[in-house]
Amino acid sequence: MDSLNVEDHFASVVSPHPARIDCDCLVWPAAPERNLYGEGTHAEVTLLLNCDSIELDVRADTHNVLVHVRRRSDGDDERFAGWLAEQIGQRVIGPPQG
Repeated sequence: MDSLNVEDHFASVVSPHPARIDCDCLVWPAAPERNLYGEGTHAEVTLLLNCDSIELDVRADTHNVLVHVRRRSDGDDERFAGWLAEQIGQRVIGPPQG
């Protein structure tokens, strides 16, 4: 049995070409200790392969993960994105995009 996961198979098929995988219909979990509560609106993840743009028009030699959260005026969107990144040992590397 091949031990590669879906993302690895997809990456091998697209090779050096820009591509993306979208995961939607998610619900972010609550983190009450950080005053963050479960969120289902705009809860999505996009895996970008060989590009730095969701439109696939900025080629790169890297892969990126975009985390989509609901834009809020109280700053919860940035706090939620930061908390989600921490859960996998990462950090937010760019500003929010409109």
